[in-house]
Amino acid sequence: MVFKIINWLKRIALRVFLTRRISRKANEKEIKLIEQLRDDVKNLNFNQLSSVAWLENQKILRNSIMNSDPRNFTNWLVIQQTMFHYAKKIELIELKRSPNWDMLKKGIIEDKAGNPPKYHLYFSSSGNLIHHAYSLKQLLDKEEYFDIEKVNQIFEFGGGYGSFCRMIYKIGYKKYYSIYDLPIFNHLQKYFIKSIENNDMLSKINYVSDEIKIPDEIDFFISLWVISE
Repeated sequence: MVFKIINWLKRIALRVFLTRRISRKANEKEIKLIEQLRDDVKNLNFNQLSSVAWLENQKILRNSIMNSDPRNFTNWLVIQQTMFHYAKKIELIELKRSPNWDMLKKGIIEDKAGNPPKYHLYFSSSGNLIHHAYSLKQLLDKEEYFDIEKVNQIFEFGGGYGSFCRMIYKIGYKKYYSIYDLPIFNHLQKYFIKSIENNDMLSKINYVSDEIKIPDEIDFFISLWVISE
C-alpha cells in the first residue's frame, strides 16, 4: 500500500514538473477566444438528465472557465479526472512498433492549446494524446477493416475537449467530423480547436448537442469512454 502511494506521489510530482507555466499575458486572439467561451457558457442550463456526477462536473467546469485561465484548462482537476488519460509506457512502445508509426507520430505532436503536461517518455507529446493514438492504432493496423482515406464522415460520441478530433486531422484526415456532446463540452471543444493553428479543421467540424443535427450517414463511429460511463 505504501509503495503504491509513493508511486502515485511520484507521478503527480512528475506531471507538475512537466507542465509549462503560462506567465505571459494573453494575446488579442486568445482574449477573443476566452471571451467567446465565457459568453457561451455563462447562462447555460445544464441537462438535468445527466448523472449527478456529470451535472456537478458541468458546474465545476463552468466555474473554472469563468474564474480561471482557460489557456491552462487541461490542468484543471475536473479535466484531469474526467478526460485526460496518462498513457502507460507499453502504449508508446506499441505505437512505435506499429507499421503506421510514421503517420501516427504526426498525430501525437502536442499543441500548446490548453497547456497539456508533456509525456515524460516523449516530450513532444502528452500522455492523453499518446493514449488516443494507441486507441486509433488498433484500427489502423487492420487495414482490411479500416482505411481512413475512404472515410467521409466521422462521428464521435462524447468528444472530451476535442483532442481525438484534433489528432485525426493531424494524421491527414481531410473530410468531415461531428462531435456529439453536452453543450458545455461542445463549447470547450470549439475553444480548443480554434486555439490551434489549423484552419483546415474549422469549417469541417460540426458540434452537436441536438439529436436532430446528427449526420444522416456516418462512416466511422468513435466513443472512447462515454458508452462505458
